Amino acid sequence: MAFLSICGGTRLHGEVVNSGAKNGALPILSACVLVEGTCLIHNCPDIADVRTTLQILSCLGCRIQRQGTSVSVDAHAIHTGKVPGDLAGQMRASILFLGALYARLGQASIARPGGCSLGARPVDLHLQALRGLGAAVEEEEATVSCCREGTDGGFVHFSYPSVGATENAVLAAVGCRHDSILHGCAKEPEIVDLCCFLSACGAEITGAGSETIYIRGGRKLHPAEYTVLPDRMEAVSYLCAAAGCGGEVTIRNTDPSLYQTECSILSLTGCEISKTEDSLTLMAPEQLRPIPLLVTGPYPHLSTDAQPPLMAALLRADGVSRFCETVFESRYSHVGQLQLLGADLACIGRYVRLRGGIPLHGAQLQAEDLRAAAALVIAAMTAEGESTLYGLHHLSRGYVNFPETLCALGAKIELKDQ
Repeated sequence: MAFLSICGGTRLHGEVVNSGAKNGALPILSACVLVEGTCLIHNCPDIADVRTTLQILSCLGCRIQRQGTSVSVDAHAIHTGKVPGDLAGQMRASILFLGALYARLGQASIARPGGCSLGARPVDLHLQALRGLGAAVEEEEATVSCCREGTDGGFVHFSYPSVGATENAVLAAVGCRHDSILHGCAKEPEIVDLCCFLSACGAEITGAGSETIYIRGGRKLHPAEYTVLPDRMEAVSYLCAAAGCGGEVTIRNTDPSLYQTECSILSLTGCEISKTEDSLTLMAPEQLRPIPLLVTGPYPHLSTDAQPPLMAALLRADGVSRFCETVFESRYSHVGQLQLLGADLACIGRYVRLRGGIPLHGAQLQAEDLRAAAALVIAAMTAEGESTLYGLHHLSRGYVNFPETLCALGAKIELKDQ
């Protein structure tokens, strides 16, 4: 079984080139099935979830070619609306094929999606959105399916601004013959990116990035070339690593406007941050300051994905910081693992109290989800001695060469097998 050996105590210095966004590439690749032709997508990160998405596209009948970070998807010959269960079970984003295939074929069937175990993550909002657009939806224990019946298009109101449900509704609505209005939408940059790609293909969408999105029905889509936006959570993870370990790190080919909230929080800890249009540099102080309360929420609030690496960084802050997780009920799998390193953490429901500034020591760690894995790597780099981290498949789902990139910045990390 592969694991990472991490020796702590080193400061980080150097530059990182920001990869394409995982959560931007997945919906855009799913959206390619709406186009009867070949789309060329640039800046697609070479990570496990993207590879799984490309496998799904191949199984649906698409022809895939990859060269570096560019992927061409020829969806002309799609022959089925059924997503294989073994692939759907590997990631949460597989549910997006429900809306995409409904738009293209008028029917779709998919096994209930997998991904990180973050507590209850029902697909109810996705299915309610499809019903609001006129789809007939059937649920079974292991699968969900939908088909077009009569008039489609319509009005959808989201009781919670779910990113995935908003994306699924946009995908489905683009294929409807009549106009659609989506209200209560999520506002994440990745949703805007999806809508920009669809617009490049000929869709008529207004309001992306706001509470209400309007989509004109009956538009014929055509192939397009598009570049995925930079991965804001990858950038934040490296900035948290620099804050936690100390040192100075520059992120290149990035867009700092995408993660202003997280940058503001890091500034409050005492980090000096300087920005240009496409780069950001963080210089960490000798001692971080604690943050009284950090509350996660829908964009533009603190991202739930940023919470674990920020918690790892704040272990170096001398004083008490508190976290409140409002998005996922089981987003604290890393807390017990951080305690193995000697961290002083107390978890009560959705709250965690962190008393930082306490020396940490090496330990054997097990990652249970993607962002927890990144947090444990960061924390282990701040501990004295050697730590081992298992569960590396989580890390590969969302980061391009995370350990190797950290090593290039000065970290002491080695991939081993036993």
